Amino acid sequence: MFATRCHVTAGYMAFVPGEEMVVGILDGKVALIREAARGQGAAEALLLAAARARVVLGDVLDGVAVASSIGDDATYVHLDVTSDRGWESCR
Repeated sequence: MFATRCHVTAGYMAFVPGEEMVVGILDGKVALIREAARGQGAAEALLLAAARARVVLGDVLDGVAVASSIGDDATYVHLDVTSDRGWESCR
């Protein structure tokens, strides 16, 4: 899918230009991505899903379209990260 390989170390992802991504490296993992309705958060959700992670897209903006474009392995939740109540609603 992408022209990069993904390395996951200590919770961070590094991309090596010109090498193929290792498909399935995140198989069985779940990633919660905040501010995922657009921009960098949406791009991160797409990359993580391409590595076979299930992704939860959290944002105060509507992220349903991004989640739908990823498919069955993506879920959108309304999330205000500045609010305890917002975090509780994600349970």
